[in-house]
Amino acid sequence: MFQRQADRFQTYEPTSPLDFLVFGDRVMVADVLKAMSQAQVSCVFVMEQGQLLGSFTETDVIRVCADGHDLDKLPLAQVMIPSVASLSEAEAADPIKVLEVFERFPVKYLPVISVDQYIRQMITREAAHQQGQPIARLKLKQVREVLTPQVLQVTPDQTLQQVAKSMSYQHQRYSVVVAPDTSAPIGVLTLGDLVQAQMLGYDFHSTMAAVIMSAPPKMVRPDDDLWTAYQTLQRYFLKNLVVVNEQGELAGIANLHQMIQLLNPIDLWQTVVSLQQTNTTTAIALEQSQRQVEASAYEKQRLHNEIMQATRELERLAYLDPLTQLANRRQFDQLLSQEWQRLRRDKQSLAVVLGDIDYFKEYNEHFGYSAGDKCLQQIGFAMAEATQRSPDIVSRYDGEVFALLLPNTDLAGAVMIVERMQQVIRQQQLKHPGSLVAEQITLSFGIATCIPSFGATFADLLTAADRAVYRAKEQGRNTYRVAVENEFTQKPKFKVLEPAELAAL
Repeated sequence: MFQRQADRFQTYEPTSPLDFLVFGDRVMVADVLKAMSQAQVSCVFVMEQGQLLGSFTETDVIRVCADGHDLDKLPLAQVMIPSVASLSEAEAADPIKVLEVFERFPVKYLPVISVDQYIRQMITREAAHQQGQPIARLKLKQVREVLTPQVLQVTPDQTLQQVAKSMSYQHQRYSVVVAPDTSAPIGVLTLGDLVQAQMLGYDFHSTMAAVIMSAPPKMVRPDDDLWTAYQTLQRYFLKNLVVVNEQGELAGIANLHQMIQLLNPIDLWQTVVSLQQTNTTTAIALEQSQRQVEASAYEKQRLHNEIMQATRELERLAYLDPLTQLANRRQFDQLLSQEWQRLRRDKQSLAVVLGDIDYFKEYNEHFGYSAGDKCLQQIGFAMAEATQRSPDIVSRYDGEVFALLLPNTDLAGAVMIVERMQQVIRQQQLKHPGSLVAEQITLSFGIATCIPSFGATFADLLTAADRAVYRAKEQGRNTYRVAVENEFTQKPKFKVLEPAELAAL
């Protein structure tokens, strides 16, 4: 009969709910079937003296029963399928290696055998494909496929004022500091670095780029695989990597978003599922590791770091728009709900702005969807640039619709911000031959403001902003319309003002 840790064969306490059993080759099939039924498993592995001999699955059960054998007198050795493949624990940790073994052998299950000859885990073909496919796609592609050669180069002796002007003029959020004599990258400067320097009181007219740049930069080569580059980005919490050629000279940058875009929507969803599975599996492993006396402190810390990294990646995917790196609709709605409750308590103004790109369908038809994506990125950057307060939130709300959350902002303040956005977008001079209102990209804006109260909801405020956008499109586009609280009736709660009414206010 089957017994754990019996002398005739080896088994173990698994790190997940038991999904297989281990028997010696002399155990009778009738006893095996009884144990499989009780444990509700579909696979049995056969081992003797630390050696994997074969397997016995539900498919084999049907075959044996059909042959009419006396199962009480039939040992496993006579009906098992001889084993042709297994994995070491090191091989099981590599998703690509697991997929290669499944491709080489026509098996449904692969046992993972430890150095002390115990079966520690069973991997199914389906699980291997779910875990490895997105990673495999990245390993098969090279950095050169996402390389952006046009990157702002600055020298270490340039002042922060000069760097800021160059970044603003070229609409760049990232610059590479290169050595003047060799053109080799020696550091990076981001828009965030300049903002932090401003907050810390650095003199932009006298401080050199070398003082605040991040050095040395994290670098890859064009022929490196994207999985290696992606792991480097995640390890150092970066969005860009510097790419250098064989001579060590700057070749461009590789962007995290471009790497993720190489995965089709199915693969991207599998990446999220894979991260969720990694998070759950690692959490279980950490809990068991804490119960084991022999578990080292280093291993515990490593597992903890994996959980935190997987959690951070899930949060990033859940709350950021992958194309523009702005807040997505989910994050915007949550923040709007929080600000509504806070400002209702403080009796302060709240404004919401929706901006819809005019004739964007025609823009995509004329230039193509790749250019359309780039246009959305530039519009998102321009709108973020026009908001100057940290509490203000810019979001890609839906397709070509952007949303702004402006706490403690009244009607005049919201109008001023929208007019500033229109100016910044005009300065970008994004040509739009398909537009019927201008020769370049324009937006129609809807502004809704109120002091939150118990008589309305934040959903009412959003609806009012949407009605205002619709009115702006009806009345010519490339303009804005304003919705304010209706003082005379409760239905509707907000009223969209005509231009003359707005001027009177």
